[in-house]
Amino acid sequence: MTVDYRVVKKYPDGSFFSFAKGAFDNWQVRYTNSEGKQNSPKDIDYLTKLKQLVCALSSSTKVDLPTAITIVRNDFVTIYHLVYQNAINQSGNPINQESDFNKIASLSQKYSEVLKTEKLFGVLYLAMISEWHYTIPNSIPKTRSYYRHTLKALAVMQVLRGGMDPSEAADWSRNKHKSKTPQEKMSEMGKYKIDYKKIMDVKIDDTKEQYPLS
Repeated sequence: MTVDYRVVKKYPDGSFFSFAKGAFDNWQVRYTNSEGKQNSPKDIDYLTKLKQLVCALSSSTKVDLPTAITIVRNDFVTIYHLVYQNAINQSGNPINQESDFNKIASLSQKYSEVLKTEKLFGVLYLAMISEWHYTIPNSIPKTRSYYRHTLKALAVMQVLRGGMDPSEAADWSRNKHKSKTPQEKMSEMGKYKIDYKKIMDVKIDDTKEQYPLS
């Protein structure tokens, strides 16, 4: 079954996220705002917003920046583990769950702009789910991404903990550093205590992919 477009999360202001058909899979994340304008969120966009979220949290709660970074990082890690558990439950084919969105909504309550934060955490959640379904271009037989959602996590940690510029971290997230060996990438993940091995050890059952690209 080929599905070109499916809404996965609606918000009170009329905006929503959807998964759509892309070049390599049926899991391209799209955002439609309250005016009906649609775009595909970019890594640099939500990495920049995460950095801004830290500053906004520090300003609104009067905590110092290191504390604000820790709070945002911990919330991201919670979302990261939601995707991991989801993948285990779905034989390596994670799908969006309403219970996960409810958890994201709960995490967002501590921030000054709740809905804005909920959307930011929501797009990170969906982007990480999407990575599990990404098919490597020109692979025969068709092969899923080896790294799953670990590169997204790496980009987030590089920005939050490493102080890396979002544009540079986004290059890692999009895997533009193809000259880097797997060992170098894993070493970078290890620096931020990303447990990549348990993610990569999850077996993917391609027969349970709900929206294969035909």
